[in-house]
Amino acid sequence: AGQQSRAFAMFERALELSDNVVLTRAALEFAITTLCETGQAQAAQPMLDRLRREHGGEGPGRYLQASVHIQLEQWDEALACLDGITDYNDNFTSFREDSVWTHRAIAHRALGRPVQAADAAAEALLHNDQTVGAWQILFECSDSDEPVRRVAETIPSERLIPLFAPLT
Repeated sequence: AGQQSRAFAMFERALELSDNVVLTRAALEFAITTLCETGQAQAAQPMLDRLRREHGGEGPGRYLQASVHIQLEQWDEALACLDGITDYNDNFTSFREDSVWTHRAIAHRALGRPVQAADAAAEALLHNDQTVGAWQILFECSDSDEPVRRVAETIPSERLIPLFAPLT
């Protein structure tokens, strides 16, 4: 509802009140995401450290650390965090493997690597053809038809018009 400050305060309160592993992990992940969304990514490190310390699961910690690096425009650091994350599906935040690939595409595009950015965006779309940000990066960075063709060939024809319509 656009009330990130209020949401963040609730996540902090949940962390104070509960020692339930599910609640604390969800509160940490959403609090970190909220800090990134509100331009306060630099304040997320203590929560990232706690997430890794108390809840393991390298995928969520590394993915969210990459989110922080992206917000801080630390592109190489973001890519380093994303390296090795495979089959990432986080039940708490709904981030999926397409999110990891989209983050890779964002970082490669920012580093002036359009071929790698287009390839990462194509991978995101192969996992979820509804990833709008990946479509944008794919078309911005493709200097060959290969990534576009690879994605288009995997999408049922009845879905192509609804997918491409918002991009025009």
